[in-house]
Amino acid sequence: MNHSFFLITFLLFLVLFSLALKKILRGRKIEQRISKKLNEHGKINGLFGMVYYTKERLPWGSFSKDYNNFYDEDDSEEIKELKTLWIVNVKEFRKIMFLVLLDVFIIMIYSYLIA
Repeated sequence: MNHSFFLITFLLFLVLFSLALKKILRGRKIEQRISKKLNEHGKINGLFGMVYYTKERLPWGSFSKDYNNFYDEDDSEEIKELKTLWIVNVKEFRKIMFLVLLDVFIIMIYSYLIA
């Protein structure tokens, strides 16, 4: 019984971690597409342009309630759509990472109680 609980929680961790990794890779592809479009419009340039662009709009690392701090007035519909995809992906990633950390915490507590 003890080993089965550990194995189930560990398998849950592996599944959630692989989902989080998938979200990271998807987010990176979306970020590259946004970066390409913003570079075409002359809004960013350089090697780490997207990092600085994001840092200017999200100084505290989070989106406002209606996401208006990430959109620009002169964004095209395609750029707004890509930004929306990126925002949704980031929010889904944060939910998955919360579950991953919760699962790791459960495994740690369980290991402590068994030992």
